[in-house]
Amino acid sequence: MLEDFARTESLLEIAQRRFPSALGICYENLVTDPVTAFKAIQAHLGIAPRPLIPGTVKVGRPLEETISNYGEVTAWLADTRFASFLEMPS
Repeated sequence: MLEDFARTESLLEIAQRRFPSALGICYENLVTDPVTAFKAIQAHLGIAPRPLIPGTVKVGRPLEETISNYGEVTAWLADTRFASFLEMPS
């Protein structure tokens, strides 16, 4: 699992170097604060801001209910740079 996380992180770094002007939008932020996310997207695109209604909704259960060995995964990631992967944005 750590190797997969590290590879994904490496690919993201490559993409960020190749496309330095790309705007990164986190799905969780899009769902929890769509107004701010849409304003950032519109500003990045250089278009006049206008109110948008998101078509996304967060579905599913909390990670604790979704991952059957959540406690084990949390303990395994605790002292790694990937520990934040299990943190939910506020």
